[in-house]
Amino acid sequence: MRTRLGRRLRWHLKVGTVMACLALPGCMLTGEQAKLAGSAPSTATFEAVMNAGEEKMQEGDFAAAASLFRNAHSVNLEAPEPLTKLGMALSLGGAPEEATEAFRAALNRAPKDVEARRGLANALLSIGEPALAIPHYLAAVEAAPTDYRAYLGLGAAYDMTGDHLAAQSTYRAGLAQGGDSLDLQHNLGLSEFLAGSEEAGIARLRTVVGSTGASPQHRQTLVMVLALAGQEDEAREIASFDMDPASVERNLEYFRTIRGLQDPKRRLDSIRAFMANGRPPQS
Repeated sequence: MRTRLGRRLRWHLKVGTVMACLALPGCMLTGEQAKLAGSAPSTATFEAVMNAGEEKMQEGDFAAAASLFRNAHSVNLEAPEPLTKLGMALSLGGAPEEATEAFRAALNRAPKDVEARRGLANALLSIGEPALAIPHYLAAVEAAPTDYRAYLGLGAAYDMTGDHLAAQSTYRAGLAQGGDSLDLQHNLGLSEFLAGSEEAGIARLRTVVGSTGASPQHRQTLVMVLALAGQEDEAREIASFDMDPASVERNLEYFRTIRGLQDPKRRLDSIRAFMANGRPPQS
């Protein structure tokens, strides 16, 4: 879930120190910054630097994108857009703590910026602060009630706090507003399973996995809940679509360990640890 229980949204690329341009309109790019922008050293407009940052985002070069959005911010200190985009680049680049600062700065300039509001909530969720994320998700839902993404994050935040009934109500509200999202169905099925309605959760996740557009993440979640329910043969068969035999068996062994835990909190923490990385935690 890069935003589902626990991610959809989790990231590993480290973002290094980024360069800033002088806070002057029409400032000159350094040679390296011009290279990142895809142009020779020349006077750079705010729009040109923003466009270059967008290109780097699309290429998956989040460190370069962050550098360019910081540059754009230095050119126009009052504009919220560079800060919102900077937060996105930092989040996708694996720096959610720094992303929260960028999103907060954007919201100081534009309190109604839904992208910044949802981005801040996602970043808070990814650093393990679901209670702090909930008010921001609620604000995002109120501002854009037909956008399923805020429901997805809000439900995940409720699930992470242990309020599975609120989570399921949220996912259903999102489905009613935003259409039949597989991600919302996925999270709803997982929430049902975690709340103790194991068969209902498994049945819903089977439907998700059987749908056109189902992802490896969707299949992985079904594998996990099947294994936790002791249905290892089916879990092994589904896992084999995306994993080599050694990885399948390693995951199944981890799920057996979780299944044997008597403490519900330790069990849930172990499930979250697996979903955060898509594999058993390294000992």
